[in-house]
Amino acid sequence: MPRKRMIDPEIWRDTDFATLPLMGKLLFIGIFSHADDEGRLEADPMGLKIKIFPADSQDIQEIKSALETLEKRGLVVIYEASGKKFLFIPKWFKHQSVPKPHPSDLPLPPKELIEKHPSYLTGLVQIYERFKGNAEPVQNQYSINTELIQEWFGNSIGTVQDKFGSNTDKKGKERKRNIKEKKNNINTYAQSCKNFTDSEPSSKLSSAKKSSPPLKINLNLETGEWENITEEDKKRWKEAYPACDVELELKRAAEYILANPKKKKKNYRRYIVNWLSRQQDRGGTKSRASPQRSYQPGSVLYGMED
Repeated sequence: MPRKRMIDPEIWRDTDFATLPLMGKLLFIGIFSHADDEGRLEADPMGLKIKIFPADSQDIQEIKSALETLEKRGLVVIYEASGKKFLFIPKWFKHQSVPKPHPSDLPLPPKELIEKHPSYLTGLVQIYERFKGNAEPVQNQYSINTELIQEWFGNSIGTVQDKFGSNTDKKGKERKRNIKEKKNNINTYAQSCKNFTDSEPSSKLSSAKKSSPPLKINLNLETGEWENITEEDKKRWKEAYPACDVELELKRAAEYILANPKKKKKNYRRYIVNWLSRQQDRGGTKSRASPQRSYQPGSVLYGMED
């Protein structure tokens, strides 16, 4: 069963592909979608229709014509083996990356065709090198193909790589180099941040310490006294709530909790700020003493105080 394949965005700007009719483009995408891990597929128009256009109305002749166009453009190479027609995609290994390739069950293209496409040969060589490292024997076709490659292009597969170069190896080395450069850049940036922190003046570091969170305020229910309220806290509250007598309001807020111990708070700083804010909105701190009333002679209540 074919694997998922990649479509290089550059394909849409490739002259050979871009100038194809729509049928040719669909057929080519279908071909590399169904090709095996060595970029080969049976070139039977009927089989291609069943695989690529199972529910469409294209006739066999139309598919055959589109296949011939692909061959003329060099996008596929058709060859015969054992009385059947096959095809391979000459730029297969340039555009497809197969992490764990499976050896092809289809026969190799003839030597003279492979020689015309060095990048395809190089890809084959690298795949066969991977198969050689397998602990279990790979399919017989792999052994046949490996022997043919060795017979055609030298006693060792390494000589083929030396002769034609290795696009895949170059890509792999370039990818590793890019990863290494990114890691170096990250390390350099981290080191520069550390150096900047180490070089900070002691005054800035001390100011950073001063900006630490304020102490948690608590109310001692036994003594009725506030704990951890600083003079700086009182100064800020006096500026924020000028109509309030902060000292008096703090006593009143404490008395309210002492009289209602079930209403003790988890966050007394917020409780105090809310208390002062309400008092400010009500006009500020007011004396609880009742105002003195004076009665003038002639008033209704004059002389009737008792």
